[in-house]
Amino acid sequence: MSSQRAEALLDKGRIPGNKDAIIKRISELPLSRNIIKDQIMRLNTNVQHQLKRDIRKCKYFSISLDETTDVTSHAQLAIIGRYSDGLTMREELIKLVSVSTSKSGSKIFVSVTTDGAPNMVGEKVGFVKLFTEAIGHPIVPFHCIIHQEALCAKAGFTDLNDLMSVVTKIVNLIAARPLHKREFSALLLEVDSTYSGLLMYNNVRWLSRGKVLERFVECFEEIKVFLDDKDLGNFPQLNDDKWANTLYLSVHINELNLKLQGFGKSIDVMFGYIKAFESKVKVFKRDVETKTYKYFPRVTKYFEKASAAVQNEMELLHMKYQHVLDSLLDQFSDRFSQFRSLEQTMKIIKYPDVVIYSSLELNGFQWMQIDDLEMQLAEFQDSIWAQVFVDLRSKLENLERCRLENQEESHYDRKFGMPGTDYQTLLAP
Repeated sequence: MSSQRAEALLDKGRIPGNKDAIIKRISELPLSRNIIKDQIMRLNTNVQHQLKRDIRKCKYFSISLDETTDVTSHAQLAIIGRYSDGLTMREELIKLVSVSTSKSGSKIFVSVTTDGAPNMVGEKVGFVKLFTEAIGHPIVPFHCIIHQEALCAKAGFTDLNDLMSVVTKIVNLIAARPLHKREFSALLLEVDSTYSGLLMYNNVRWLSRGKVLERFVECFEEIKVFLDDKDLGNFPQLNDDKWANTLYLSVHINELNLKLQGFGKSIDVMFGYIKAFESKVKVFKRDVETKTYKYFPRVTKYFEKASAAVQNEMELLHMKYQHVLDSLLDQFSDRFSQFRSLEQTMKIIKYPDVVIYSSLELNGFQWMQIDDLEMQLAEFQDSIWAQVFVDLRSKLENLERCRLENQEESHYDRKFGMPGTDYQTLLAP
């Protein structure tokens, strides 16, 4: 009887009773290089087959094209597709291909690079021009929103590049040399610092500036002591505390960049983050104009301990901060003008029940046979189906509220294996 129960449990849980024998047989399989290669090729073929099948089934899909350079300095093009498989939205890497040396639009019609470069937006032989001619209808080309944000930040901080170069030299002097890195880590450990070292700055990934500066300022005193003890160079800027505060705003930009990244971010959500950041910059500007520095605590701390001579320079520093913030706002206003023109149109994705037809910008969508869209919207907004979107938004709001309220509890539940909130129930009809 016991053996029957054991067999039933094994069968129910699909656990083989001769597991050890199976593992032994698997370990005896001949895994030569050719066999492994064949298996990898079969897996690759299977994945390609699934991608092609899903893309053929979907009515519309979008592609994201990103050019990068590998360790051998060869240009590589990543082609990423976003489409619906019938149930969910999927984002998949479709292909990674090499790009030839000559990258005009005519050369990359099959292998396309796009990050706002001339080969993408060229008026005569750019990809957008050639692609539009090939498919026979206009398209709405967008410059990558994350790349635009990075360009805004970089252009907005042009006056501060000299200061960042000093930080880069000091950080590389300490963090790029193994001996100095170990000795500096030992110093931080000795003074019970929160951190164990500095972060390296990568000019290609410009927004690493925020993290580098934040860590640099936190370890400011330890850095001065270390450079003096090791006699690693003369940096008079270290004796002028105010320069370490001037890049504090880049920390906020780094937070924005992190929000924009990740899976499943739709264009309306990402542009919402951009608008929210612009509102924050306006708040920062008022904070600087009133000289309260509520959102720049390090600046406040500096002025509190500054000497009378330095206090006389406060007005110049106020003007510098205002110039940086004005420049940043101008950059965001200029670079995201296309998104603003389509803002109301993007709302039709989540708010078709309240969107006003006359506010839609549809010049790039006429090929989609939308002549009767106005009548369809009028009929839909007065039907019972409009309430479905109202109910869905309400459920999503409840879900987000529950997630925020139970964030700590969920962490506790996961840690100790306790059942957490059933979020699927909240979305159930």
